[in-house]
Amino acid sequence: GASLQVQLHDKRTRFADCPKTTDGEWDIIWMDDHTLDPSGAVCFIENMEIDVQNGKYTTFKGVSIRPRAFGKVDGLMYLDMEKRHESFYRSVVEYFEGQGYQREVDLFGAPYDWRYSIERPDSFFNDLQKLVEDTHRSTGQKVALFAHSLGPSVALHFLDTRPKGWKDEHVAAFFAVAPVWSGNVVSVNYAISGINCREAWDSGCSWVPTPITRWFLREVLTNIPSSYFTFPLRGSGIDDDTWGKTDVIVETPSKNYTAYDMPQLMQDLGLNRGKKMCEKVQSSPGKTAFPAPGVDTYVFYGKGLPTPSKFTYREDFRPLQKWEAPPKAASIEYKESDNGDGICPLRTALRSSIAWPEEQARLGKVLEHKGYPMMEHKNTTQTLPDILAILNRLHATHSSRSTGTQE
Repeated sequence: GASLQVQLHDKRTRFADCPKTTDGEWDIIWMDDHTLDPSGAVCFIENMEIDVQNGKYTTFKGVSIRPRAFGKVDGLMYLDMEKRHESFYRSVVEYFEGQGYQREVDLFGAPYDWRYSIERPDSFFNDLQKLVEDTHRSTGQKVALFAHSLGPSVALHFLDTRPKGWKDEHVAAFFAVAPVWSGNVVSVNYAISGINCREAWDSGCSWVPTPITRWFLREVLTNIPSSYFTFPLRGSGIDDDTWGKTDVIVETPSKNYTAYDMPQLMQDLGLNRGKKMCEKVQSSPGKTAFPAPGVDTYVFYGKGLPTPSKFTYREDFRPLQKWEAPPKAASIEYKESDNGDGICPLRTALRSSIAWPEEQARLGKVLEHKGYPMMEHKNTTQTLPDILAILNRLHATHSSRSTGTQE
């Protein structure tokens, strides 16, 4: 996710050592090296956590969080101010800069608070609309939206909630790279087992023991709605690019869990807040609705890599003690039919190829899909020359040379 900032104002913390104020300043919360210190981890988790009260998302009183540098690309390229933790978007920005695009001229960033997915209490969609309109006005060109991973789902909701006339006037194309349309099984494993530094950022955290980072990052992931949005989508099975009631994705000695059992899984893990959040996300119309974007759309995805279909654990689940290492899967099953980008199975990327053709054709809009053999979810740079070629073609035919990037 993008770099995030926090502002504390008379925060009512549960922990004596956690700061109550940032004196009006916006400090980096995601991320710096102190984030992973055991002494600071509980403060970080408290600041980041989201709850569900009366059917609505609530955050910790006295805590405000926002993405860093909206409209610019720096908050997408680097997670920290020292530029030691780079993100997926660094290679994207540098590629387009090498092709003549200029930051804040025809290359912009739209980072968002990645704790949320499409149901958001913030102003992101309004801010994005203004950014698109300002870019269209300053360049005289339509804008292309580039989004990766969860980003395409967020961008799709943005497009679905804009009028057709506005989209026709302002948006040249939508590039969805490695989308998580139908979710994936790996996200469920992260909620159970956590994730270590190398899996999260392709680099180690030598100053923090691995069990601590797995417990810590599990606490973060299970307390934010976006995690549950990426859980496998309930449906009839692979034929409609979902997971059916017989598709076991997690197995323990006494239980099998399917996409329909995710709230029960959270309860068995002792994650009661996570259970409420999972129930809210899975029952929301935005999780199941999948409208065509109504603009020229290009979907790029990886295929052919072994991608997890099921995780098996040796013991039944139970609540953990603080800092206790989460359980690790004893085995992972890989089905050939799920071979995708290593994170998302093929059924996830292909959902749009089944759901959208008729409506896109009725609207006179392009819909193209391209799969890249052995392309990993977090390394999709091989798509960039193809995207550039489309942008150049759009520029030639529609005078559209502005591009926006979105997390």
